[in-house]
Amino acid sequence: MREQVCIYMCPWPRIQTAMLDEKSLIVTYKDWRGEPRGSVKKAEKNPGEFGDCIDCMQCVAVRPTGIDIREGPQIGCITCALCIDACDRVMKDVGRPRGLIDYATLEDCRHEAAGGEPRPVWKTIMRPRTLIYSSIWAAIGLGLLFALGVRSHTDLTVSPDRNPPFRRAARRKARRGGKVARRGAQGADGRRWPQRRPGACRCRCLDGAGYGERGRASGS
Repeated sequence: MREQVCIYMCPWPRIQTAMLDEKSLIVTYKDWRGEPRGSVKKAEKNPGEFGDCIDCMQCVAVRPTGIDIREGPQIGCITCALCIDACDRVMKDVGRPRGLIDYATLEDCRHEAAGGEPRPVWKTIMRPRTLIYSSIWAAIGLGLLFALGVRSHTDLTVSPDRNPPFRRAARRKARRGGKVARRGAQGADGRRWPQRRPGACRCRCLDGAGYGERGRASGS
């Protein structure tokens, strides 16, 4: 059930897929180093014929979605990085270099496979695309904080009674009953509700006006 929720119901994998490109830092399996796969005993009997991956399946067992990262980037990957920790632990136990599964870009993987040096992480992060995304998220956060700061202290809701819809009053007028709900924060002077002042109260009237004769609103 957990795998189905992460793959089909959670929106994060699809959002992540839409925002990634070949220069994005993602969880990657370095196939040029791990392939072909083989156990430790096979590697000892045939030196140089097998890669670093011993096919222990630990990277698959720890994944919440149950995907195999060795098959390449997939929409089911939620970047939990549990496979990185599991693989590094196995590599340490068998005496091989860590980093078989690591954070890297697809562009850097091709560069390393060709024999180049890995690029520093800060160069991957500090680029126009990530700076624009960071600015957008920062603007959204500041907007939410501003909306929280200027919100009104008191909210007044007036709703009419359902039964009876109205009642007769003196001078042939019809009056309609209703309920008033008031919510707000405690004022600075220690009272339960702030003192009434212009702009301190926001009223949201649903249908609380009275009805006079011939269907006109009486306001009483």
